[in-house]
Amino acid sequence: MNYVAKDKHYLIHGKHSDKENKDVIVFSESQGITLKDIDGQEYLDVISGGFNMTLGHGRKEIADAVFKQLTRMDYHIITPGVSNTSTIDLAEKLVTLAKKSFPKMRSIFFASGGAEANETAYHMVLKYWENKGKTQRKKIISFEKAYHGSSFIAASADNTYQDYGWDRLDAKPNMFPKIPFPNGTYFDNKNIALGETVGKAAARILEQTILNEGSDSVAAFIFEPIQGDAGVLIPHEDFFPLAREICDKHGVLMIADEVMTFGKTGKYFAMDHWKVHPDIITLAKGISNGYLPLGAVVLSEDIHQVVMNADTPFKHNYTYSGHPACCAASMATLEIMETENVNEKAALVGQKILKILTDRLANLPIVKEVRGIGLINGIQLREDKAAEIEKILLKEEKIVSHSNKVGNTLQFVPSVVITDQELEKIVSSFERVLLKFGGSRK
Repeated sequence: MNYVAKDKHYLIHGKHSDKENKDVIVFSESQGITLKDIDGQEYLDVISGGFNMTLGHGRKEIADAVFKQLTRMDYHIITPGVSNTSTIDLAEKLVTLAKKSFPKMRSIFFASGGAEANETAYHMVLKYWENKGKTQRKKIISFEKAYHGSSFIAASADNTYQDYGWDRLDAKPNMFPKIPFPNGTYFDNKNIALGETVGKAAARILEQTILNEGSDSVAAFIFEPIQGDAGVLIPHEDFFPLAREICDKHGVLMIADEVMTFGKTGKYFAMDHWKVHPDIITLAKGISNGYLPLGAVVLSEDIHQVVMNADTPFKHNYTYSGHPACCAASMATLEIMETENVNEKAALVGQKILKILTDRLANLPIVKEVRGIGLINGIQLREDKAAEIEKILLKEEKIVSHSNKVGNTLQFVPSVVITDQELEKIVSSFERVLLKFGGSRK
C-alpha cells in the first residue's frame, strides 16, 4: 500500500468521518510556510501548522536544541523530590515572562497540550476552593462557542459539543453555564440595554449568571481572550476590566486560556491588551512552536499558596509533564521570539494582513466581515460555506486553510515569517475561490 492507502486503513484523524472525508494529502517536508507532499507538490500553510508554528516550519535552532537535550538527558518523570534542569529553566523563564505583564504570577505546572492544561486548571480551582473550605464551589462559567480542547472538562466548557463532555451525560445541575461573547457578531441585541455597549451587556450577563447559579457555587470563569474557533471574535474593550471587577466582587477565579493567542497578537499574552490580571493562565501551541507537545498552567501567588501549601497534596500529574526535550524546544522558541522581536513583527505583519484582506476580500459578495488582531484573522462569510471553501482552496489552489466549527468563517493565522509574495499569492487564491460563490464584486 502507498501512504494514502495506509493512512485510510490504519490512521484515525481527529474530527473525522470516513463518509465525509475521502481524500487525504500526505505531507513529507516543510520550510517557512511551505509544505511539500509525497509527490513533490508544494502548498502554502495559512494556519501555521495548527495555530502553533508562529515562527514557521523548519527552525533548525529548535531542532538542534531538542537534539542537544536528548543526547544530554532524555527523560525522567517529575515527581515529589525529583526534577531536571531543562524543566526548571523553562519554568523560571515562563513565570518571569508572565510576571512582566501580571506581577502576581508565581509558579507553573506543565502538561502535554492545551486541553490537558485547561483540565489541570479546573482541578487546581477545585483544590483551591476545597482547601478554603468551600467545597460547593464547583461550577465553571464559559463563553458560548468557546473552544478549550477535546478532553472531558474542556469539551464541557463548549456548548457546541452537545454530544460530548458534560452535556453528553444529561446530568443535573448544569455545572458549566455559558454566557455570550462580548462581540457583536453573535450577540443578541435584545440583551443590550439602553446606553450599554456589548461589553457592558456581556459583563452584566456574567454577573447575573453568577447570581442565578449562586455565587457560592461558582468556582471560576474560563475564557479565551480572543475566540479562535468561534470565528476570530475580538471582545469589546470594556468587557474584561468589568469582568475582573465582577469576579473579584463574587470571589470567582479567572482562567485565561491563552493557548492559541500566546505570541500572536503583538504581545506575549493577549490579556495584556486590556491590562487585566487573571488568576490562572493556560498555555500551549506557540510556546514550543509546535515542535513538541507542551502545555502549561501559570498560577498566581494566591492560588499557589492555597493549593500547594495544604495538608493534602495536589494529586495531579501527567507522565510527560515537563518533558526535558519539550522544554528545550520551548526555551529555544522563546529565545528566538526575543532575538527576532516577534511580538513587534506579529503586530506589523498583522496590520499588513488585515489591510490586504480588507482591501481585497471584504467587498466580495459572500464576505460579511474581515477582522483580526496581530496574526489572528478571520474572514466571515454570509453563508455556512467555509468548510466547502476550505476543501477547494486545498485541492485547487494548494492552500492549507481552516474553517471554524460554526461553519461560516475562514481562519487566516499564518506564521510571522510569511513574505509579501506569499501573502499576495494566498490572498489571490482566496479571492479566486470566494468569487465562485457570488460572482463579481459589489
